[in-house]
Amino acid sequence: MGQPNQHNILGYSMLFTFVLACTNEVTQKEVLEPSFIIVEIDGEQGTPSEPLLFSTEPIERNVSIQTLDRNADPYPFTGDLKINVRTGRLASDMDPWISMENGTWNSVEANEAIRFQAAFGPTRIWVSDAGDKDVTSDRAPSFATGVSEPLYFNFPTIAEFNNIEDTETNHIVGEFTEVRVEDREVVVTVVGPNGFWVTDLNDGVGNYASMYVYTFSKPTSILPGYRITKLNGGNQEYLGATQLSFPSYETEEGDYVLEIPDIDKDILCDEQKMEGYESAVVAVKTVKIPSTFTETSEDYFDYLEYGQYPVEIDGCTVYVDSNALSFEFNPVVHAGESFDIQGIVSQIWSKWIIVLYDDNGISYEAEDFQQKPIFRGPVRPQARHRQ
Repeated sequence: MGQPNQHNILGYSMLFTFVLACTNEVTQKEVLEPSFIIVEIDGEQGTPSEPLLFSTEPIERNVSIQTLDRNADPYPFTGDLKINVRTGRLASDMDPWISMENGTWNSVEANEAIRFQAAFGPTRIWVSDAGDKDVTSDRAPSFATGVSEPLYFNFPTIAEFNNIEDTETNHIVGEFTEVRVEDREVVVTVVGPNGFWVTDLNDGVGNYASMYVYTFSKPTSILPGYRITKLNGGNQEYLGATQLSFPSYETEEGDYVLEIPDIDKDILCDEQKMEGYESAVVAVKTVKIPSTFTETSEDYFDYLEYGQYPVEIDGCTVYVDSNALSFEFNPVVHAGESFDIQGIVSQIWSKWIIVLYDDNGISYEAEDFQQKPIFRGPVRPQARHRQ
């Protein structure tokens, strides 16, 4: 390597000066405060062995909050902090922002208890500095976060999180959900090619106590009549129907026999009552395919795309999906005729569908129709366009 010339020495000197200046700027930059947040809860917290009851109604807890600096000394912070709760959610009328004065806040003094609902398992109240509530504020957030000691709540039963007036959601949608099954008789009713259906017999059919568990492929080690001893997964609404996806489950062999109720017009025409039967196995007597169901009707094009055709009972219309039958049933040929059905209640954005899951699901005799080469089994209803 040659000797450095004057220009190189000057360049190295300028580079060193620039790096040193940047280093000094970083080390001298003020650290944003607060650095730590203490969150303390006043009131019953439950224990793992004696958890509090799961509640879809808001419950209250008083909370005291203190901000600390990087040395863990009290810091006289004045500004807004944001409240959250996990699991569960804040009550709909609860303002998630609180205003701190000189580093402390107490819900009793502020006359504003923290209200939240649908909490299950270990639950903590979170407080964070995410900036001020006023988005025009020029205060830079420190992003300090504090969490409370856990409160312990029961895991919810299927009926507890399913029973809601809005038929297209549930109380803990979007949560990774542990379902309370260990002290319940949660029984497998139907097994399909990519999931299975369960009903909590403690609450009974028709009481929001049934659900679909989507396993993506053929579920293993499970048969109708088996009891579920562990169940969790991602809680979601698939086209308005509650299901668990990416599930983890355990079973024990059993021969539970499910009583299949007959449902009539009073139930079929009542959206809230049908929600109570969602994912349950039911029977419907004397339904009729409308005589207007022809190859030129609007419903026929939906049938070709989704496999669902309309049936009527005393002027009330629901849909039937008979894709699982091992024989070919052409509803157009039987327009105007009546028959009995038995299947799983499902919905697509409040369009109610009875999914037949075997050849016993329809009162027509299988030998009267062309046999299908492959038995498909019951599947989730396919999407229809929201109307």
